[in-house]
Amino acid sequence: MGVKMLKIPTRMGDIYIAKIFIPGSLLESIINSCPENCQVVSVKCWEVVLFATIISLKAFKEGRNVAKTVKGEILIRLAQNRQIREAIEKVGAREGENILISFGSDSVTDTIRKFGLKELPLEECKFEEVLKGFEKIAIIEAL
Repeated sequence: MGVKMLKIPTRMGDIYIAKIFIPGSLLESIINSCPENCQVVSVKCWEVVLFATIISLKAFKEGRNVAKTVKGEILIRLAQNRQIREAIEKVGAREGENILISFGSDSVTDTIRKFGLKELPLEECKFEEVLKGFEKIAIIEAL
């Protein structure tokens, strides 16, 4: 059985992550209301989203970012694509199950409460799936 929202302390601040169900009627509102320290993605493995977020925060800190925002950087790394529009098409939020992540402050709880979203258990992915996701992120890091 999975766990609900996680709070993960890092050297760059706390990261909050949850799996949520987004009804189609709320999708655009949730995407538009997510602050700069928040991202919603349609990715299976929360571990990969966490890794992409940490790498994105580190890239910004070191001036190696490709995107103008950390939110965009997370998308680029998850999608393994330097074009934001294509990254959104590939891993952007969708109706149904999504991963909601915030960094620095808890925008996850705020978003869940504001929209009355259903929080789903965070299930661990198989090691091979997580490793494959990490490898994709590493490839973008190397380019």
